[in-house]
Amino acid sequence: MMEMVKTTVSHGSETAMARGQIYSFLELAFGHPAEEGIKYFRQKSTESSLYGTLRKLEYASAFDTEMYKHLERFFDNLRESSIARIEGDYIKLFSSNYPIIPCPPYGSLITVDETKRLEEMTAVKEAYRESGMTLSEKHEELADHLGVELEFLQYLSFRESESLQGNEEEIVKFWRSKQAHFLERFSVPFVTQLAWIAKSAEPDNIYSDLLGAIRYFIDHHSDEFAAATQENN
Repeated sequence: MMEMVKTTVSHGSETAMARGQIYSFLELAFGHPAEEGIKYFRQKSTESSLYGTLRKLEYASAFDTEMYKHLERFFDNLRESSIARIEGDYIKLFSSNYPIIPCPPYGSLITVDETKRLEEMTAVKEAYRESGMTLSEKHEELADHLGVELEFLQYLSFRESESLQGNEEEIVKFWRSKQAHFLERFSVPFVTQLAWIAKSAEPDNIYSDLLGAIRYFIDHHSDEFAAATQENN
């Protein structure tokens, strides 16, 4: 029985670690494209490594066909497109003609009225603070930037993995509750809307496919907690 418990804990820790690694990849992929970074993402081994990590997740929904379609198109387009086109697609979708751009990568610009932006960003910062993470004063992005939120979800997944390794049941619950709250309150509404806007405004944009993949992955992460709740009831 003890061996079975150890095996289950180890598997859970590996799953949380794999989830965190995928968030790390998505955050890097979402960053402004640079030539060296593009070379990395163009490599077949990079794509294969990501799929290998995805296979470590234990929920069937992690193998959703649509998510893989988005990822495959993203990688194919990176390999087939010029660096100028890749950078142009990124700028066109996220940073041209600010503040009038198709997909502003800030949650408070997507999910709340302009009058509530400060309140929303404060709420995001509070979620970070409650989990022991603060933004450096030198950090250039606002707290509700998609890249920052992806980094935070990576952080929470890694903390969950560590607490599972240490058999710290109450701490595991703490990290899982933080993930469930942040996903439901901030990330799912934000990314769902952002991906929909990108698909509508720029369906052939390379980064519209990346947003689609991020949306499906975040949905899968949120589903983990729904599945766990059903099992416990």
